[in-house]
This record gives sequence, structure tokens and C-alpha cells, in this order.
Amino acid sequence: MRTHRTMALAASLSLAAGTAVTYLPTSVSAHADVSPSLAGDTGDGPSAEAILAALRNCESGGNYTADNHDGFFGAYQFMEETWHALGYPGYPNQAPPRTQDEAVVRLQAISGWGQWPACSVALGLSSLTMPPLGPPPMATRIAVVPLTSVAVSETDPPPPPPPPEEHPRPRRFRDLVAEFG
Repeated sequence: MRTHRTMALAASLSLAAGTAVTYLPTSVSAHADVSPSLAGDTGDGPSAEAILAALRNCESGGNYTADNHDGFFGAYQFMEETWHALGYPGYPNQAPPRTQDEAVVRLQAISGWGQWPACSVALGLSSLTMPPLGPPPMATRIAVVPLTSVAVSETDPPPPPPPPEEHPRPRRFRDLVAEFG
């Protein structure tokens, strides 16, 4: 099934780019499981995000935590040695998605598309130059406001501590005998 998905992805991406597809099984739709297309919306070519999405879909089905126990890890199927050579600790499949995406951009800039031979050919990436990776999604760009920028009036006294709860003092047995006899 993986072969058919890969071929369907390649066929769909080739059709979107305007190139001919020489082989597509009749049982597979040219648009099956393709998300997103590499066809750029602006005519300037595909964005880095679109290229990375297609590459990780081809390499691991888009699974950033992929570990098939074959020596390749993460969404882009990095070898551990390559990951460490790029300066990253641990295993690629344990790194956040943004880190894996940045590693692909760095590795592609160093050694081209040959690190992903089957998928780069299937996706027609050999003629593309990787555009810069856009800013991280908004959820990861939350700014922490330093305490010095919070307006605090120095003339206002701090609020008083809450009053202690008063509990009745426990009575001793002899006090109870004296009271009740």
C-alpha cells in the first residue's frame, strides 16, 4: 500500500507541477492522500512549508515520532549520525516538529536533495531550491513579558494577609469534669 500511496503522491504532485506522469496504476487515484500540493499559490513556487509537508508525508506518512527500528528516525527519516553531525542531541523522532523542519532545511542547504533519494525524485525536488522556512506558528511565538514592564504602584501597600482561622482550644479532661461534674 505504501508504494501506491507514494506513486499517487508523486503523480499528483507531478500533475500539479505540469509534468507528465509515465506510470500510474489504474486502481490509484491521482489525488489520493495528497496534502498539501507543491503548486505554489502565488506563482513564485512552493513554500518551504509545502515542500516539507510533501517530503515528510512521503518519508514517514507525516509522522514526526516515526521509529520503524530500521535506523531512520522522525518525519524525515534522519539517521542518528546525520542528526548528531548537524549538532542536535538525542534522536530525531524525539525532537519537536519545528526542530526537525529546521534540520531538513539545514541539511538540504549543505548536501542537496540526495539525502532523500526516493522521495526527492518522486516529488520532483531536484530542480527546486529550498525557500527560507517561515516563522514558527503563532502558538510557539508567545512572548513572555518581563516583570519590569508590569505597572506596579509603589505607594499602594501590599494587601494584608488573611486573618488566621480561630479554632476553639481543645479542652482537657479535668476542665470538662470541673465544668460538668
